[in-house]
Amino acid sequence: MGLYLLLVLSLCSCYKAIGEETTNVKPIQQRDDREFDCVDIYKQPAFDHPLLKNHKIQMSPSFSGNVLNNYYDTKIGKFSKIGLQDEDCPPGMVPIMKIKSRHLRNEYSHSRYNSKNFTNDNPSQQFATYHTTTNDRIFRGARAFISLENPSVELGQYSMAQIWVQKGQYNGLESIQAGWAVDPALYGDSHTRLTTYWTVDNFGNTGCFNSVCPGFVQVHPHLPLGSAFSNTSVFGGQQFITDISIAQDGLSGHWWLKVDHQNIGYWPKHIFTLLANDARYFEFGGEVYRNINKPCPPMGNGRFPSRELKETSFFTEMQYVTPVYSIRDIDPLPMAKYISYKGYDLKIWKNQGGDYHNFITYGGPGGTCGK
Repeated sequence: MGLYLLLVLSLCSCYKAIGEETTNVKPIQQRDDREFDCVDIYKQPAFDHPLLKNHKIQMSPSFSGNVLNNYYDTKIGKFSKIGLQDEDCPPGMVPIMKIKSRHLRNEYSHSRYNSKNFTNDNPSQQFATYHTTTNDRIFRGARAFISLENPSVELGQYSMAQIWVQKGQYNGLESIQAGWAVDPALYGDSHTRLTTYWTVDNFGNTGCFNSVCPGFVQVHPHLPLGSAFSNTSVFGGQQFITDISIAQDGLSGHWWLKVDHQNIGYWPKHIFTLLANDARYFEFGGEVYRNINKPCPPMGNGRFPSRELKETSFFTEMQYVTPVYSIRDIDPLPMAKYISYKGYDLKIWKNQGGDYHNFITYGGPGGTCGK
């Protein structure tokens, strides 16, 4: 009760109401050639969602300060620069990546991208993940350090490493995903970029990447979804990482995205049904996609996993948030790995000690999927 009292007392400073003011959009160009629009925080795309018409913006999560800060200092790798580096948005505005093509906007909303199915192969998507195996536990979030890689990906392919937080099954699956991706079709380049996804019907008619459709509320003034990481890991050399977490606020019920110790924004509870209450499932790992006439792209750094972190792609400091908002290592939980294609693999390393704790390594070269 004491924890929730403190959260209630801090709530008054967390919110702003949606105003009626309008401000012109200001385009800003970054050195990676992506263009972002600085938009009035009250007029951002999220509020085109029919369930968010009277939404009050939560400017920061009520759990900040005590949750998801464990092990922030690490010797495993360096954190890469990310966010607007050439020009910031003016006060009161937030950056949103510009999607110029209506066709591209439609292409990257919901129906093209389906969730994995543990009983039926999908030749267009492949996975190497480490996931919880039961749905009888309540989770408020998940977090991990993820190595930053830059696999070679062509147009018509993508390669991702991310965290999934989910509830439901089949057509009723609700999912939030966050990590990095290399996706030439979505971004117009081959940079490794902060990438998210959400859906409330197993990617049938809802959901999208980043802010392509209304849903995600951006609050950070210079770290938008779609930002490029300035550095990625070097095989046998310097490793770069990002600290990604998805956690539900105990007061508002919104699902907050935190990247490298910074609160980026959130998915409001109002766009969900099941996840409005809690999550029952999470996983860590890699995902790739290819058009049917393309080979499966590399996952991670394109090499099969090993224990040597300077030579492999990895997730470490994997943790989850309990129903009472404490953070725990995943080690006691019943978990299993899922590999959908022999061109990829995932290995689990427990109780390693030192800077390593528990970690997984994953990846692979890809190839001709289904053969």
